[in-house]
Amino acid sequence: MPSPRSKAMTISCLSKDIASTLSCVFDADASLSKLLESSVGHVLAKECIQKTALASVAPVEPREISVGEGLIEGREADIKHVIDWLNAALVNEAPWLTKVNECGVPKKLAKCGSLDALVREADKSMLRMSANMSKKVLDNSHERVEESLPDGWTMVRLLTPAALDRESAFMQHCIGGGAYDPLLESSSWKFLSLRDPAGKPHATIEVRDNIVREMQGKQNKRPIAAYVDKIVPYLEKQRFSVHDARIGLVTDVTGRIHSYENLPDTLETKTSLDFSRVEYEVRLPRVIRCENLTLSRRVDGVPDEIATAGDFSVHNDALAHLPAKLVVGGNMTISVSEIPELPVGLTVGGDLQLRKMKAMTALPDGLRVEGLLDLANSEIPISEFPADMKVGGLNMRGMSVESFDTACFIRPPGQKRILVADKSKLRTIVGLPHFSILDIRECPFSVLPEGLCVTHGLDISRTAVQSIPEKAFPKVMLVAKGCSELSVPTELDCEVVKLNESRLRLPRSLTSAGKIELKDAVFLECPDEISAEDIDLQGVDHGDLPLRMKAKRVNLEGTGIVNLDNRIETEDLILTEGEIAFGNDVYVSNMIEVATKYGDAARRSIRYTLEEARDTVSRIGRLAADKSDKTPFILIFDEFSYYALDDELWSSGEYGRAEQERCSRDKAFSPLHELSSQRYGSLFT
Repeated sequence: MPSPRSKAMTISCLSKDIASTLSCVFDADASLSKLLESSVGHVLAKECIQKTALASVAPVEPREISVGEGLIEGREADIKHVIDWLNAALVNEAPWLTKVNECGVPKKLAKCGSLDALVREADKSMLRMSANMSKKVLDNSHERVEESLPDGWTMVRLLTPAALDRESAFMQHCIGGGAYDPLLESSSWKFLSLRDPAGKPHATIEVRDNIVREMQGKQNKRPIAAYVDKIVPYLEKQRFSVHDARIGLVTDVTGRIHSYENLPDTLETKTSLDFSRVEYEVRLPRVIRCENLTLSRRVDGVPDEIATAGDFSVHNDALAHLPAKLVVGGNMTISVSEIPELPVGLTVGGDLQLRKMKAMTALPDGLRVEGLLDLANSEIPISEFPADMKVGGLNMRGMSVESFDTACFIRPPGQKRILVADKSKLRTIVGLPHFSILDIRECPFSVLPEGLCVTHGLDISRTAVQSIPEKAFPKVMLVAKGCSELSVPTELDCEVVKLNESRLRLPRSLTSAGKIELKDAVFLECPDEISAEDIDLQGVDHGDLPLRMKAKRVNLEGTGIVNLDNRIETEDLILTEGEIAFGNDVYVSNMIEVATKYGDAARRSIRYTLEEARDTVSRIGRLAADKSDKTPFILIFDEFSYYALDDELWSSGEYGRAEQERCSRDKAFSPLHELSSQRYGSLFT
C-alpha cells in the first residue's frame, strides 16, 4: 500500500495537472487556477486514482497516471458552473475565501469531496444571489433589443453588469455575480437573452467572434426545442456559427443551423458532430459528411453514407452496423460493440482501433489502414489475416494468428513499420523482416528470423531466443527481460538496453553506447569490465559484479556489496545503506546516493560526496539513508537533563545511563526545543 504521504503527493500533482488543463480550456487566470486546483482538480484527482485502481499500488508515481478525456466528458456543464461560481467569488472578494485550513485551502472547498458537492455549493450561492438581484428594476440603458422575432418575442443584448445579474437571477445560472463582467468591455463578446412578449427571459446565449459558445436555459439546462426554434433563425441571419456539440446545434456548409433533434437527410458540415453527450432522442441523417464524428449512445437509424475528414468513433452499441459507404480520413475507433463486420474495402487514413467486438468474427477483404491497425483486446477470433490487407503498422497482442507476412506493410523497408505481437501465438514471419519496432514478448520464438533488421525498438522478453544478430540490434531500445539463456555481443550500439531478470552470457568486455540495465540478472558468464553511459546493476549478486565499471551513473543497489574493491569511475554512484568499505580505485566526481533497503516501497535516500562517505564509514562503519545517520550525535537524557554528545564522547563510551537517539551535526548542542519534534515525536514531551 502506498504511504499516506505518497498518495497525498500523487493527488496534489494530479490536481495541478487537472487545474492546468481546465485553466487552458476555460481561460482561467492564476487566482482562479489556484482555486481550481484545490476544488475541481482535487476531487477529480481522487476520482482518477480510484478509477485507475492505483490507490492500492506502491509506489504511486504521478506521471504514471494520465488524465484522460473520460474524466470530464459529459461533465463540462457542471465544471463550468463551478468555475463561474469561483470566478464570481474572486471578483466580489467573497468572505469565505479568507477562511482557510492549515493548507491554505478555503474551508468551503476543502469540505467538498466530490464534483456534485461543489455543484451544490455553487447552486446555493447562485440562489442567494438570485434572491437579491431579482428585486432590481433596470432602465433601458442596461439592455438593448437586437432583433424583433415573430409572435412578439425579442432577442435582447445585455450591456451592463446589472443586466447580467438580473438575467442570472431569473434564469438561475451564473452569468451574473461578476464572473462575466469584464467581458462586457470587449467588442468580441455578446450576451443575448431570448425574451417572451412579457419580457421574461427563456434562454441566454454567449457569442464570441461570431461563434456561439454557450446557450443555456433555466438552471444551466439546454433550452427546450420550442425556444431553440425561435433562436435558430436569428443566429442564421447574424451568420453566427455553432461548433460545440454541447449546445445541440450544428452549422452546415451553407450556413444553415440545424438542431440535433431535427437533422436533415443530408448533413454536410466543416465542424465535428458529437452525439455522446446528447440526452434526447436523435435520428441520424442518411448522409453525414463532417470533420469528426462521435457516437456513444444508441441512436435511431444507420446512415447510408458516413465520410469524416478526421476521426470516427463508435462506442457502446451506438450503431447496429456500419454503412457500406464509409470513408474515414483520420483515426477510427470502435469499442464495446455488436457491429458484426467492417465494410469491404474500408480505408482508414489514420489508426484503426477495435476493442471488445462482441459479434465480429473476421476482418474484411481489401482493408487498408494507413496508420496502426490495433487489434489488442479486440476479441476477434481469427487465425489469419486477409491476404490483401494493407497496414502501416499492426498490434496483434494476444491473438491466435501464427504467421505474419510483411508484404501487408504499406511502407517500404527503412520507413515506419511496426509489429506488436506480444503474448500472441506468432511463430513465423514471412517476407523481408525489416521493422522500425518489433515486439514479440512471450511469443514461441527460439530463433529470430533470418535477415532481421530493426531500426528503433526490439523486445524479445521471455522468449527462448539465445542470440541476436548484429543487424537486428536497434538504435534506440533493446528489451530482453526474463530470457532463459541469452548471449550478448561485445558492443551494444543502442541508446537503451534492458536485460533485467535474464540469464546472460556476457563478454569479458562489454561496451554500450547508452544505458544498460541488468537488474536482478544472473550472469552465466561474467564480464570483467562494463563501459556505458549509464550502468544499472540493481539486485545483481555482488560476486558477479565486473571488476571495472565506467559510466556517468552506476547503480549498485541491492547487490549486497560490502567491500568496493572494484575500479569504478563515475559521476554518480548509487548504493544501498549498510556496512560499505571504499577501495582506492573508486572515483565519484559528483555524489553518492545511499538508499534504503532494495525493493522498499517507501524508498528514501541521502546524498554524500565521496569524501563525506569515506569519512562517515571511517567513523561509524556504515552508510545510512537517513539524515539523522549522516553524522551521528547521541541524544542523552535522564529525568533531569537533555544534552547531546559529540563523536569523541560516544566512541569513548563515556555517556552514562541513557537512551540513544541520533541527531544531525547541525542540531548538536542545540536547546531541546529547537530539535525536530516532528522527527522524535513524544521523546521531547
